[in-house]
Amino acid sequence: MFCRKCGKKLDIDAKFCDSCGIAVVGNVNNRGVLSNSTIVKSKGFNFWRVYAYITIGILILLTIFFGFLDSYGEEFFGPFIGIVILSGLLGILGTFIIKWYKRGFVFENMKKNLDEKDISRYKGLKGWLIFVAIGLFANVVMEVYSFYDSIMLFKDKTIELLIDSSFNTYVPGFATLLRLEMAGGILFLAFAIYLILLFFQKNKKFPKYYIIFLVSSSIFIIIDYLLLSSLQIDSIEVRQIIDEAISEQVPEIARDILTTIIWVSYMLKSKRVKATFIEE
Repeated sequence: MFCRKCGKKLDIDAKFCDSCGIAVVGNVNNRGVLSNSTIVKSKGFNFWRVYAYITIGILILLTIFFGFLDSYGEEFFGPFIGIVILSGLLGILGTFIIKWYKRGFVFENMKKNLDEKDISRYKGLKGWLIFVAIGLFANVVMEVYSFYDSIMLFKDKTIELLIDSSFNTYVPGFATLLRLEMAGGILFLAFAIYLILLFFQKNKKFPKYYIIFLVSSSIFIIIDYLLLSSLQIDSIEVRQIIDEAISEQVPEIARDILTTIIWVSYMLKSKRVKATFIEE
């Protein structure tokens, strides 16, 4: 069948025209052309307007959140710039999620460009997808180890020195940061296990959710870095330890962002990804 507006050939089960974006419903006439009654104009999606609303909302929430943690100290401008940057990153993620929900994931439209020959050639959990699976299993192992390491720190009373106000090594806000890290670790562990299931099921949801997982992981690391950097520490010894932890996080953040860019690009461009993840 063909789109009545632009004349582009459409798949029999198409919901939107890939060329002009018009939503299509109902039946076709005897010439295989959609009648006027079956064409419904889809609402436009203003990316930058939605992005602005989401970013401003996140900025307000984060400003209040960091205020509760007493993260600004005597200088408000420096930490606030970091919050603005973080809000911008979170805004991009939120906007894309809303766009994918309303208009469909870009991957779901791009995969229609593959013919039967391409699908037969590229379909299968092979090639670079093997490294995707290895990365997910490695992430599960690392999250479990991190959770175990946190438990051991509580067990030998190391954490107590930092979260108990009766000690001179007490760090305000560290307990909140620790709870955030543990909660985030549990969520990412569950997310990674779910992605592994989708991966081996060759579920069409996998590419979309995997991209969200990668971007969310990078943003979470940046949030953790900002929170750790904003801690008000009086003890010189503790300050040195925290500074070392912060310096170690910088290359980790850069590496994580680079990895995210590479694998997101792969998920969007790879013919193997498009041909493999097609199951309901």
